[in-house]
Amino acid sequence: MSTPLYWPGKYFFYPIGNTPAVSFTRDLSPRTPANILLLGCGDPRSVLFTVYNEHDGSDRRLDITCSDIDPAIIARNILLLTMIVDNRNPSSTIWKIFF
Repeated sequence: MSTPLYWPGKYFFYPIGNTPAVSFTRDLSPRTPANILLLGCGDPRSVLFTVYNEHDGSDRRLDITCSDIDPAIIARNILLLTMIVDNRNPSSTIWKIFF
């Protein structure tokens, strides 16, 4: 089935985001696994905030899937999160990648 081409007229660039970070698991009980799908997530602030707010003794399973229309945003987020997991996070490098 053929469909017309959709070309976005304006492209908004919010490298730090335009909304405050929120914890996605704030209303779940500590033992409930969290399967989270984020559509149009331009920055990983809320993902990091959610992981940061988990209790130390929590055994909750987090499955967070991020999606965006711009492949460069997804690649940047994967690179940043991989650097944090691998403990290769000098703050100057992270900020250079983020912007």
